[in-house]
Amino acid sequence: MVQWLTDKKLPFQPTMLKPQLYEVAKSYKKRYVTYKFDTILTNHGHTVLRLPLCHLDLNPIELIWATIKNNVDRKNVRFKMDDVQELVQYEFASITDED
Repeated sequence: MVQWLTDKKLPFQPTMLKPQLYEVAKSYKKRYVTYKFDTILTNHGHTVLRLPLCHLDLNPIELIWATIKNNVDRKNVRFKMDDVQELVQYEFASITDED
């Protein structure tokens, strides 16, 4: 852990015990995580953009999901799984470019 923290030039005290060093390393770890998929995309000229989950302003697909769920909920009167599947398929088919 000391070597990793030193290589990354991260602040820590030489007198820290392993549990303390672990907490410091854990707090910085996410900055240094690389995913294989990101590397593949980067090698092919793409840039990966991470977005917060379920953030309506940044993930427009969430608006579509909300619309579909609300419409299915409103139209589901018999509460049968077959009906739900049909309603979902209908709602997906009715999505337009404007949506």
